[in-house]
Amino acid sequence: HKLGMIDDFDEDYLTLDAKQISVVNKATGATVTEKFTIQIKDGKAYIFAKTVAHKNNAGETIAAEDSNLDLATYAQRTIDPLASSIIDQELLGQEYFIYIPAQVKKAKSGYTIKNSAQQNIENMQINTPVVANPLQEINPQKDVNIEIGGKSLADGELEIGKLFNYRLSSAILPAERGYAAESWNIHDDYAEQADHFNGTWVMVAARDLYAGEKRLAQSGEIIAQQKIGSECQSLSGYACFLAVEDKNGVIEAHATADYLELVNSRPDLEQGFDLYLQMERIRPGQYENTFQEIYNGVPRQSNTVRTTTPEKLEISVEKYDTESGLAQGDRDSASAALEIPAAKAKT
Repeated sequence: HKLGMIDDFDEDYLTLDAKQISVVNKATGATVTEKFTIQIKDGKAYIFAKTVAHKNNAGETIAAEDSNLDLATYAQRTIDPLASSIIDQELLGQEYFIYIPAQVKKAKSGYTIKNSAQQNIENMQINTPVVANPLQEINPQKDVNIEIGGKSLADGELEIGKLFNYRLSSAILPAERGYAAESWNIHDDYAEQADHFNGTWVMVAARDLYAGEKRLAQSGEIIAQQKIGSECQSLSGYACFLAVEDKNGVIEAHATADYLELVNSRPDLEQGFDLYLQMERIRPGQYENTFQEIYNGVPRQSNTVRTTTPEKLEISVEKYDTESGLAQGDRDSASAALEIPAAKAKT
């Protein structure tokens, strides 16, 4: 009469989508999700086999349950052998995997997400062990440097016409992560009225980069770069690790398949990178800048960096004769030259 599973998840930290939950036959690998009704309610995911119409032992036709029934109520309902509907009997005698994708919607370092589930067969309830997954808050960071890896100029002054770098540091992915890197993007809407991006950028490994067991680069080493008017250069044997484009004052950077493959080859290790964007300060003033990192579709905002560029002071030199004074003695052409009487002239 009844077969289902109830997953109790942490709705404060996790987001679930009922449409993404699937049920798979363990022995055959066949997807049988269509034979189940799936609902999410009050921090619980309900996955129960659909019922079908049948004739009971008294010869009476018992209709299937409404497909819109509330599974939370259905899970607690008592079973009447004669009046309750039954599930598709072909589902019996099998084992199933239930896949429940979950997305972390916020993180707090030190907080542990706990999860448990309850199997329901004919209202006999069996609890699974509680699993715990510690969270680590990951946030991108922004800085301002003249040299790669150099001293921070955040909250400092930049000269007009000076070349400098915005350093966009990705979040550091934790070791032993239970998910693959599917996408890793950067969106930087910089102040184009103040800064000019000249097309030069450098990507630096923030952690040792591996291809399986082979270390390709140490932390702090350049792993990809592009200079003005040239093609991107990456580690030997690999396509460019980043695609960087300036779209009218917005830098869009996307990690390529080659880089994501390397990141995923060692989920047991921390991983991250620094992107240096070479800029020229073209206008005086005070400016603030942040960027957004989008990892696996989840956006995260960086800190804000501030810089100041003072007005460029200019000195005007005026020459004049003391006898005529400043107003009359400032002579800028030959026709206005001062005539000196021969008696006053010195040889």
